[in-house]
Parts: sequence; structure tokens; C-alpha cells
Amino acid sequence: MSIESLLIEQARLSDLRRELKAEGCEEAAKCTRRALSSINGDAIPNLLMGLSCIEAAYSDYKDAMEECDEFGDSVSFEDVWDEFDSCQHCHNVRKLKRQRMQTGTRLGGVRAAITRVGRRLAKEQTA
Repeated sequence: MSIESLLIEQARLSDLRRELKAEGCEEAAKCTRRALSSINGDAIPNLLMGLSCIEAAYSDYKDAMEECDEFGDSVSFEDVWDEFDSCQHCHNVRKLKRQRMQTGTRLGGVRAAITRVGRRLAKEQTA
């Protein structure tokens, strides 16, 4: 792969990550649970008012982890999330985050390849 194609791929992946982040933020703002709590405070317990589905599930996860520590068990966030009643927007946020992480991994590979090319060029110049 040429340096030009690596640079083009780096720019494409960087733009894609930025777009996925923006899309995720838009979806997070649409969380129906957060909107419900601001309209009708009685629908959700006071402790979890104003939290998105993801934040509330994480709170439940932390509580479950404390309980598991007492009994020597373990629980994953995925276990808690699967049982949590969440909105479609928060499911989309998590899907977009997974895509963003995969894109970041590919971007890291491209940056590593650019670094290898740069080192090879530097070595050729000094030789």
C-alpha cells in the first residue's frame, strides 16, 4: 500500500469516526427515558431521574457488582443490559459506539502502517 493510499484511508477513517460520534450524540439526546423523567417525574424512581437508559443500566451494573463481590460471583454489563428495559435510541447509541471502536482499531492499524513507512524512509535517508 502506498503512502498516499494510507493517508487517504486515515482521513476517511477519521471522518467516519467523527460522523459516528456525532450520530451517537444525536441518538443519546433522543433517549425516551430521559425525556420521560423530565416530563413526568413519577414514572421513574427519583434516584434514577434524568439518567439515560445506558446510565441507569450502568448504575444497576455497579450495584450488581457490589452484590457479586459479597458472594464471589461475577456479572457483566451485557447481562445487566440484556435485562434492562431500554429505548431504541440507547440501543442505537451502543451499536454506533461499537462501530466507532472498530473504526478506531482500523485507524490505529493505518497509523501504525504510516509510522512504519516513515521509519523506513528515515532509515533510507540516513543510509
